[in-house]
Amino acid sequence: MAINIQKENQKKAENKSTEKTNAVAEKGTKIDINILHAKLGHPSEEVLKSTAKYMKLQITGKFETCENCAVSKIQQKNIRKSPKEKSKIPGHRLYVDTSGKLTLSAGGLKYWLLVADEALDMKFSFFMKKNGHKRKTDSTLKGIVGHIQNENKTHLM
Repeated sequence: MAINIQKENQKKAENKSTEKTNAVAEKGTKIDINILHAKLGHPSEEVLKSTAKYMKLQITGKFETCENCAVSKIQQKNIRKSPKEKSKIPGHRLYVDTSGKLTLSAGGLKYWLLVADEALDMKFSFFMKKNGHKRKTDSTLKGIVGHIQNENKTHLM
């Protein structure tokens, strides 16, 4: 019997706290600062206190760090988009890009392969029939690297 009475009292207390959080704020109403913070859209503590004062609410409790606010302030680490140092070895760092569905050329080619050598500051353009044509791209890159090696008397592969 005593256990049932305790459960009933606990339910009544839960219902009262739920009513307080769901209730429309009236003048002189006591409300926990963290509940008000969530209800008003997560404003800063300063804005929250001035709003409560304007609304004539009595704030109770201590302002705690809100998880939702903390998550919203997280920033992704900045990542460098280019290398620290420019390569000085020809053919060591090549940048490759393809573009496609160009107007069909006289030779029936409609995709463009651009290769840029960072050290030489040179660009090489090639045109292909199919985009991502692996054998053609691989052989083209090997040809470029071979050309760079011959011209600069270096060996990369």
